[in-house]
Order: sequence, then structure tokens, then C-alpha cells
Amino acid sequence: MSVSILVVDDEPDVAELFRQRFRREARQGTGMDGLALLREIKERWAELPVMMVTAYGDDERRRRAGQHGAAEFITKPVDFEMLKERLRQLPSASD
Repeated sequence: MSVSILVVDDEPDVAELFRQRFRREARQGTGMDGLALLREIKERWAELPVMMVTAYGDDERRRRAGQHGAAEFITKPVDFEMLKERLRQLPSASD
């Protein structure tokens, strides 16, 4: 299975961690917080599933992420086995 993952985080080491764990290139964007980026993505590509991974897993952020269309809201530290399972469950572009 081949998937593309966009990793956006204010900690540079996080993108590298994803690269190492998944052995794929990841693109990192900057300039806004995750919820603002989620809104931008969903405005442009409404059907694109977005999984948010955050160190700030409070109920308010979870609620706002859901309101803006996040398919998942995962808190750090990331359980990579669980993350891989959730990625497998996302609808693919060919579905």
C-alpha cells in the first residue's frame, strides 16, 4: 500500500521521526497552527482525509478539529502501530 503523508509540526524532529518510521519522504509546512491548516486543507480539498497529530490533546482542540473535518485526532507520543492501523482504515482515493 502506498500513501502520502504531510507532516506539519512546530518541532523539526517530528517530521524526521515520521520519515524514519515510515521510510518515506514527508513534506513539512509552516506558518500557521494545525487547526488553521486543517481549515485551509478542507476548504480546498474537502474529501481529503486529514489526521491531526498533536501534543495538545485537550477536549476543546479535539472538538474543533472534528468540527473542521479531521478524520482522526491523535495525541503524542504517537503509537505508530495504532497510527498505521488508522491509516489503513481511511478511504483511499480509488474508493
